Amino acid sequence: MRMYTENFLALFKLNAKIAPVTTTEQIPAPSKAADPKVAQIPLPLRPGLTILGVDEDQPGVPPPLRLFIAFNHRIMPQADDTACWTDSRAYEAWLQRYGRLLPEAEVVWEDIESDAALWRWATHGMCAQGLERAGEGAAPDEVDGFVLRNEFMADYEVRAPFERFGGDAWFDATGKPTRIHLHGKDIRPGEPGWERAKFVVRSSSAVWAAIVDHFAEAHFTICNQAVLASAQHLPPTHPLRRVIKPFLFHTPGANGATPLLLFPEWGLLHRTFPFTWAGFQHLLKDAFAPRPMVNFVDDLRRKRVHPEQAPGVDLAFFTEGTAWWEILEKFSHAIVRDSEGFNGYADDPAVKAWWGALGPDMTAGRTLADGLADVLGQLFCTATAFHAQAQNAGTYLRDPAFFSARLVPGINRANKEALHALCTLFCSAGLPTPMITGDLARHMPDAGSKAAALALKADIDALDLAMSARNSARRWPYRLLEPHRVALSITV
Repeated sequence: MRMYTENFLALFKLNAKIAPVTTTEQIPAPSKAADPKVAQIPLPLRPGLTILGVDEDQPGVPPPLRLFIAFNHRIMPQADDTACWTDSRAYEAWLQRYGRLLPEAEVVWEDIESDAALWRWATHGMCAQGLERAGEGAAPDEVDGFVLRNEFMADYEVRAPFERFGGDAWFDATGKPTRIHLHGKDIRPGEPGWERAKFVVRSSSAVWAAIVDHFAEAHFTICNQAVLASAQHLPPTHPLRRVIKPFLFHTPGANGATPLLLFPEWGLLHRTFPFTWAGFQHLLKDAFAPRPMVNFVDDLRRKRVHPEQAPGVDLAFFTEGTAWWEILEKFSHAIVRDSEGFNGYADDPAVKAWWGALGPDMTAGRTLADGLADVLGQLFCTATAFHAQAQNAGTYLRDPAFFSARLVPGINRANKEALHALCTLFCSAGLPTPMITGDLARHMPDAGSKAAALALKADIDALDLAMSARNSARRWPYRLLEPHRVALSITV
């Protein structure tokens, strides 16, 4: 396993030396002609799911490199070593090998393992999007509280000698942990097994966030469908393609290598996590199951965690995510309403073809005439703020006490091999990339859309000030969605 991961780390380090586009201003204009028969790569995780086989701005994976990746999957041994990082200082020294490839830690958690830190994990951590109001199964002191559900993950079979994931973490209305329901048993604060249960919850929710929220949701829903539909149906000069291009920059390149690199048997994901091949396929089937797209704030209201539904409770990600949604939704409506190039869009054959190619899950019962702005808002939010929340693991990879991608019995620290693989998986996320704070207006096709982009820049500046004020009043600052940390598109 170690040689397998070292091979990919060497590959990613070599790739990092190739000068990429690093600023919003450098993003090229659309160039390739629309082609309904454009090359596509099937992703056999859901019937009919395909990804764009070419990136108009960057070369694809060359055949010799494809052979190297396949060779690494098939030849390198998988040992499933149980050694864990119990010495944090030794781990810090080892981590230096990744240098700038890993994203920086946006905050320092001086307290990771306390009961209060479990609430912070549920509201500020990389899994915060999974928190919901307590409902079915709530005890009397939890009726107005919250739950982070992971017990369902016990269904996914793992390889020996690792333990299964799982654990529903329940909180009262103030955020105080009340119990963890783990593998069919309630464990309460102070009881035997409580510290282990917290570690299992953190580990389970981190694994789900990495595979499902990051890969399945951010990479392979609206962003994947929008860039594929654009290549098929929108000419390079079309106003819609020019508007969405910055938000989809390098998405085909980021997604295009995944069928070869991540998802095969004994590929990087299968090796990183402890699942048997059957268990991994079970998880991917659930992760990629078809579901109608629901916009961000409607989903929060459904889970009863919209900031308006939880006054006095600091649900940090939901508060800042809602703020991002509001300004990006405002931007999308301004584009559709004010851009001269969007006049008569509902009757434009190219736009109608693009809309149809998104598929029923993405349009979710909306019509083109009344739903385009909402779908664009979800695209902009997914590519920027949601991906920033789900993808930036920089903080959590810097201390082995946070979680483990494989649960070694009796040890509440990260497994060495799995953490090595996770760092390799997320490396390159720290490299410079086009950011949403850049000059987006230069990419807009007309005066109306340029004005909308300038208004968005002003809204982002105002959000930066408002977020700083909120963070100064918080017990724990939440910095993942600070504007200077939010990339413009899914490039990693």
